[in-house]
Amino acid sequence: MITYYISTGRGNNLYTLRCYRKFWVDLGALGGRIQEEDEYIKTLCADSDLAIKKAKDYIDTKHSSDERKPDLKTDGATSNLYKIKRRSSEEVEIIRIRQAFSEGIKKGIAFKKWRLEAHKKLDDGIVPFGHWEDIEIKKMPMKNIQYFASLTEYKSEVHKRLSDLCKPHCKDVFEDRNKHFANIGDKVNVKAMIVKIDHWKTDFGTSISTHYITEEGEKLKTFGSCTTAFNKALVDDYKIYDMIEFTATVKAHDSFDPTEEYDMDFGKKFVHKEGDGKVVYKSTKLIRPKLIS
Repeated sequence: MITYYISTGRGNNLYTLRCYRKFWVDLGALGGRIQEEDEYIKTLCADSDLAIKKAKDYIDTKHSSDERKPDLKTDGATSNLYKIKRRSSEEVEIIRIRQAFSEGIKKGIAFKKWRLEAHKKLDDGIVPFGHWEDIEIKKMPMKNIQYFASLTEYKSEVHKRLSDLCKPHCKDVFEDRNKHFANIGDKVNVKAMIVKIDHWKTDFGTSISTHYITEEGEKLKTFGSCTTAFNKALVDDYKIYDMIEFTATVKAHDSFDPTEEYDMDFGKKFVHKEGDGKVVYKSTKLIRPKLIS
């Protein structure tokens, strides 16, 4: 059963058309139940007679192919409406100014709170905003440290303080020339700068992945347990951006295409979709590293 009826909007300023539906819902083995729905259809107008006409026109159009059109109850069209008050342009402008002033106060309070929290993080040597938020300043990539350190204009005193804190951490890092190092299987002498040290916890203990870059711009990687002589010395005697010399064997030339789609399963790579090859990041994997004493 479908019945339309005329009602009024929330502010009782305009007549609206609504639709009441009552129907049976089959629940299979559980039997069934009667479902009722009351739906807003459209806003009509403020004139009673015109509202009824618009409602009838809508029903005639909506149900033009029905043998019997739904009923329309017009009792609601007799309700007295509140007169809509039209604001003058001056009143609208006053309201706009008040809202803008209120928003300005809210933003000011929010900025003050953010500034206090940001300074607390900076006190602890932590980045207070941006992509590297909550990371130690000295652990940001060098290009980001150099960017903040080189700023000469600042959005706030927080930005200036971050810039000042980055300056002592600036180091000259070799330029990445995106090329492979030596040949696969070669035993090589390596002289490179340590640019990143990651620790990984596994079922077999803690492992260390170390990234380097040579003066010629080749990116290198070693990986292994923290209990090896090489990695123990690395952790105890070296830090990021130190130079290091060691011997190793070239295990693989890796090429990473960010548009390639793949999965890794027990160290094996399964490619689902080849990359477009427009940008490929090259690095070299080394095994059996030993310090040159």
